[in-house]
Amino acid sequence: MQHHSQRRRRSSRDSINTHLHLHHQQQQQQQQQQQQQQQQQHHHHQQQQLLLQTSHSSMNTTATTDSCSESPPSFENLTP
Repeated sequence: MQHHSQRRRRSSRDSINTHLHLHHQQQQQQQQQQQQQQQQQHHHHQQQQLLLQTSHSSMNTTATTDSCSESPPSFENLTP
């Protein structure tokens, strides 16, 4: 009985290994496709990042000044 259980365990482990290997191959293919897309959209992506950075910084400054000057009015309205 012990020998039988060991054999079954080994076979299941082999199947897991093959499954992991297939999954790894799929991941590599996806990474290659992503790299190609990034190379094509590299210039456009840089412009988007710059826009996001500028808008994000301005939002941060306005949010900090608002919170410092006055408390958010939604809290008082929510209380019955």
